[in-house]
Amino acid sequence: MAEASNAASANPAMNWANKVFEAWGVYADANLKATRQLTDFAANTAKESVSLYAQLLSANVAALQEGQAYVMKRVSDMPAEIQSPEDAYQKAMSEFGTSTEKFGKLVQSKTHAIMRSAEQYLLTAQQTGNGIKDTYTQVYEKLTALYTTS
Repeated sequence: MAEASNAASANPAMNWANKVFEAWGVYADANLKATRQLTDFAANTAKESVSLYAQLLSANVAALQEGQAYVMKRVSDMPAEIQSPEDAYQKAMSEFGTSTEKFGKLVQSKTHAIMRSAEQYLLTAQQTGNGIKDTYTQVYEKLTALYTTS
């Protein structure tokens, strides 16, 4: 074994080939790690997107139900409202205000959900970018050490 190591150090072509294979291994490991980080980023983004979609869908269903309840209430109250139009108008305006307030809160909750998801996307992207940057910084340091210790 000592002879093979002495032969490799004595043979510049063998020494160069060893460094090339070691550099190739460093690049392959870094690319694998970066690919894994990008895959994790894609999975996290998909998971966050599904969560956001579920929140928005839930808010849309609630808004639809509120709208239907308002319309059904107005239709069921029509016979009584014909007898007292002034009271009916007052009641309709009050109920409309309440429904509008509920709708505004639903829109606000949807907006908050979108903002939370956007923040999560940004944080995940930053973490992934920093991880990839660190990976290739390590590649640079390993290759610098490999080729300066000749």
